[in-house]
Amino acid sequence: MFVISEIEDNFELALTFGDLTNTILQKIYKKYIRKHIIDFGIGIELIDDIKVLEKRLVQYFILSRVQFKMLFFRFMRDEILNGKVMSQSPRGVSVSIGFFDKIIIEPDNLPEENESTNIVGENNVKHFAWVWRYKGNRLVIKNGEEVRMKVIYFDEKTGQLHFDVDALIFTDIKGNILYKKIYNLEEKKITHVIKKSLEEKDPICLLDNNLLFVHKNADLCVIMVSNSENNEVFLYKCFEQFIAALSKISKKFSVESMHKKFDVYFLLSDIFVYEGVIMEDKSDIMLKRLPTRTFENLEGMKVPKGMASIISNATKSFSRYI
Repeated sequence: MFVISEIEDNFELALTFGDLTNTILQKIYKKYIRKHIIDFGIGIELIDDIKVLEKRLVQYFILSRVQFKMLFFRFMRDEILNGKVMSQSPRGVSVSIGFFDKIIIEPDNLPEENESTNIVGENNVKHFAWVWRYKGNRLVIKNGEEVRMKVIYFDEKTGQLHFDVDALIFTDIKGNILYKKIYNLEEKKITHVIKKSLEEKDPICLLDNNLLFVHKNADLCVIMVSNSENNEVFLYKCFEQFIAALSKISKKFSVESMHKKFDVYFLLSDIFVYEGVIMEDKSDIMLKRLPTRTFENLEGMKVPKGMASIISNATKSFSRYI
């Protein structure tokens, strides 16, 4: 069941917090979106604008009291839901309803007269599947199929979502890391992820229990890592939109362009993914949220007149010793 709730909450902001609205939005997303909040449900989306009710200085930070409306989803006992089969195992059937992927239909709750088997899937690979024996027919439950299910109970202790993104990595074509954001990936796996991504020709590949989404252009490689149980189709569409946004900010999508516009790449990455959660899946909206850049590259940055004189004099003094 979807409900809209009005919330008041306090957030601590650093003294140099930058843009107030964006900073508070990021904190709200981190705390509420795709998280289970006791007495509210799973945070889905902000409704309307946030209202800053109060700001005050407390020791070494600013305490901001904020009011906002949010759309939540609450599981209701005996509610009928539609979902998609993500995977199957002796533990049961794993089902996703899009914004929540940790639904398990245990064997005891499957239709009566069920059994397990192994079926041949894509690339002639066998995988585990459950079968419902109905009036003499064997109905195989297949991954990717739509199913209807009834809510029996919700475990609040385990009711947290997987990360959408475990890591976002930029490398050159030799595998040297230019920039990385690690959310839920062991450091020791990064080298294997990069090696696999550079070797593969397909834009999507599998490494252990991780999905790798890869885009190579000229001498630059962008890698997005996710859990293999997450929604592959949704993630790939989001990744394509991110790449489209990156392509629009640079005439030439390359290592050189990344060096010149590193700040833009960094900001755009945070707009796309924050704390492992995909925050925006449309390239045009990502670009709209990107702060306006007042210089083309570091050489083009405006320097105050007095500071320019200081730098010039320091350069002349230093040149005597070269």
